[in-house]
Amino acid sequence: MVCALLAVNLYFVSIAGIHLNSQTNLAEYSSNVNTVKQKLIAKRGLIIDRNGEIIAQDRETYTLYAIVSSTRPSYKNKPAYVVDKEATAEILANILGAPYDYILERLVSASYQTEFGLYGSNLSLNQKNTIEELDLNGIGFTKTLTRHYPLNTFAAYLVGFVQKDELNTKGVMGIEASYDKALAGMDGSKVAIVDRYGYSLPGYPEEVVNPQDGYNLKLTLDRSIQEQLESSFLMTQERFNATEAWGAVMEVDTGKILAVGQYPSYDPNKKDITNYQSYLTQQIYEPGSTMKAFTYAAAIDSGVYRGSDTFNSATFLVGLDKSGNAIRSSNSGNLIGSIRNANNRDWGQISYDLGFAYSSNVGVASLLTKYLDDDVFMEYLVRFGFKNKVNLDGMNETIGSINYTWPLDKLTVGYGQGISLNMAQILQAYTAIFNEGKLVKPYVLDEIVNAKTKEIIQKTEVQVIGQAIKAETASKVQSLMYDVVYGERGTGQYYKVDEVSILAKTGTAQMIIEGEYSKDQYIYSVVIGLPADKPEVMVYYAFKAPVNNMAHVDTNPIKQLLRQIALVNDYREAVDTQLTQEKETTLTSVPIKSYINHSLDYVYQDLLSVQDKIIVLGDGDRIIDQYPKDVEHIMSTQNIYLLTSYENIVLPDLIGKSKKDIQAFVNLSGMNAIYLGEGNAVSMNIEAGTSIDSTMTLEVVFE
Repeated sequence: MVCALLAVNLYFVSIAGIHLNSQTNLAEYSSNVNTVKQKLIAKRGLIIDRNGEIIAQDRETYTLYAIVSSTRPSYKNKPAYVVDKEATAEILANILGAPYDYILERLVSASYQTEFGLYGSNLSLNQKNTIEELDLNGIGFTKTLTRHYPLNTFAAYLVGFVQKDELNTKGVMGIEASYDKALAGMDGSKVAIVDRYGYSLPGYPEEVVNPQDGYNLKLTLDRSIQEQLESSFLMTQERFNATEAWGAVMEVDTGKILAVGQYPSYDPNKKDITNYQSYLTQQIYEPGSTMKAFTYAAAIDSGVYRGSDTFNSATFLVGLDKSGNAIRSSNSGNLIGSIRNANNRDWGQISYDLGFAYSSNVGVASLLTKYLDDDVFMEYLVRFGFKNKVNLDGMNETIGSINYTWPLDKLTVGYGQGISLNMAQILQAYTAIFNEGKLVKPYVLDEIVNAKTKEIIQKTEVQVIGQAIKAETASKVQSLMYDVVYGERGTGQYYKVDEVSILAKTGTAQMIIEGEYSKDQYIYSVVIGLPADKPEVMVYYAFKAPVNNMAHVDTNPIKQLLRQIALVNDYREAVDTQLTQEKETTLTSVPIKSYINHSLDYVYQDLLSVQDKIIVLGDGDRIIDQYPKDVEHIMSTQNIYLLTSYENIVLPDLIGKSKKDIQAFVNLSGMNAIYLGEGNAVSMNIEAGTSIDSTMTLEVVFE
């Protein structure tokens, strides 16, 4: 009988879905129970600069939703759906800054649950807390991770950005793409038993696999140098109507890139990008006269160079000898082309050393026809890496070509036409000039670090590619580059700064437009090594602009960059031995540190020698932020801004101050600003001494 009863009961449970003893409809019960698997998203690793400044990070944001169906039961004695749709719409519209009709329509038209588009997405924790404090019925939030770039356009083409699809977040371009696997980490999961309304059922354990967050990436970039580089791009654009500008700052003995960028740029938060080509590794172009350093180096290193020998700097008529090689010809009937100096300059009979300082195209043509064999020159072009990829941190790379087919082309390559390169190739090649002939590979990734354990997963080591030229050759080329700046009529004389001595080679190249050299569009460029006696840092800077004879004269954008590099690296030498004692005193260096959480009295005591340069913002008694920071020294002429609170900030007198100085004040104070012109400030729309707040816009005119 017992067996029969069990059999009957089993039949009803398995077939009919009814438990006889309790009369429970198991089918109905089981239809209300669900197993839900939820993905637990791993946090993407940080990207930081060499001083720990955050360049990219995951930020928790929230999406607002509303349950509008009254079929959802109460939860903790509170209706779990929107009861008063009109009142709720009014409250949410005010908080979200959304139209009331839009919010109400979403609440009314939904059958069970609704969201609120852009108005209700990417909400901050403060916005979420504000809404939750109102204890509105039926209102909830889903948490998401959003990639955020707090410095906006900072090194955007190097850093790249991420894109989300339904399943994953993927790095696009630059570091975000090439180190996507290290940054991404591994998602986890949670399995839970819930009822039809999504509430967890008691007594059912959750199965949780915790996510493994991505590794942090520490780059070689220096924020202060990077920001000055990008500021210099804007100055160049304004001065010369430049359509594009690009450049980099790099340590010559390690290959560490301290700054790199291009203009126009984009904001990875907005993804307002139109050009996806990075000048660092993808954009190729003819470099112009900055190539001459390598032509001279090849002649010197191969033992054929005699710098005191002279050549005729008038137009070089190119003919052919019996073997088909290019020669200088006086026979106008046997010509394959002609080579002229920039602006058709003719200095008469000058030495090859002086030809380098004057950036003579004719001098290069004469050197290549009289002394340097074609095959030997090509061998050195290969040694300098011009036929190979740099393979910089796994980024996509495009390399150009060397047009070495026709005799005339072999001459033009010597001064940077007929050869196309990317910026990484130029940076790598110049390490040999500045670093005793050693070719050093550039890089931007310093370390990959496990954020949780602080373990260094990967550390980039200095990589010497080879010995491109002898150390003595590099020293001789450096001497020639010194004369470019400090010799009589050198093309780099206007790049001199008081803070540090430099080496330089300028370049002016006609742009190729629709397959032909333009007569009015040029690429202006310069390579600079500093300090001159033993270069440690290299600057490469280039821009496209209409023809302008002031391009290598009005050099303030680049000089500002050199001064920032000198400040960061504590280069305090004065190149002009005739500097007055007053000027030497002005340029002294003052040690500075982080004063955050210190009192004002402490700061004044620590900075006794520059108390007159301290500008206090707010009426607090302790420092909450400062400028400058993350540096060990500043020049004694530099202002120091100390933020003590965001209340009762008084606008200081900014007349006569530089744009960079005023930007520092604006960033600390939180107000908006409009800048007109360049140079030093000559007028402001708000009177000094006015109490300001973040709703105000400061308009400054520079001259």
